[in-house]
Amino acid sequence: NSSALVAGVDILGGTFVITGGSIVGNAGIGIRNASGTVTLNSVAITNNVNNVTRGDQGGGIALIGGTSNIINCLIANNTALMGGGIYINKNGATVTIVNSTISGNNSLASSGSSGGGIHHDSGSTTLTNVTITNNRVGSGSTGGGLTVVVGMVTLRNTIVASNFKGASPSTTADDVNAVLDPASSFNLIGTGSGGLTNGVNNNQVGVSNPLL
Repeated sequence: NSSALVAGVDILGGTFVITGGSIVGNAGIGIRNASGTVTLNSVAITNNVNNVTRGDQGGGIALIGGTSNIINCLIANNTALMGGGIYINKNGATVTIVNSTISGNNSLASSGSSGGGIHHDSGSTTLTNVTITNNRVGSGSTGGGLTVVVGMVTLRNTIVASNFKGASPSTTADDVNAVLDPASSFNLIGTGSGGLTNGVNNNQVGVSNPLL
């Protein structure tokens, strides 16, 4: 995508594995997977800022195709118009996120569903043992923690809570704007149910004080 601003790592195909290390402080997307098979294990992806208003979004990570496995990673303090932490879109990406934290990321969009932690607009994603907290969207936007526009997102033993709408120090809670896979189980969700029911499949929904 000629409109994409990738300042860190850009994967256009093949198999790519990063174990350890960090992708930090880029003026653009930290890492983008366009069509490869990618595994990130124990990688810190932090403080990347993508200011483009067209083309691929995502501050820390943009997943627009291929297969991506994110394991034991920290995605924190990244910024983009949509999907401050992770942006998943376009080509039916398959994404697995395990034992990871998505925190402190910021979506700058002033309206619509923008996803401070994750913006999901296509494909299939499973999150297991993931914490999504302290992410933000603009005051007129939604999905401070997680937005799902299109595609299937399954949560397992995952926390989506204490995310916010509006610039800091706003404390307007805004966690989930999504319809999640009804098979999602053992999760704790603050505001926005994602279509899940409190007590069903061991989900805790509408938790006002998660004590994170």
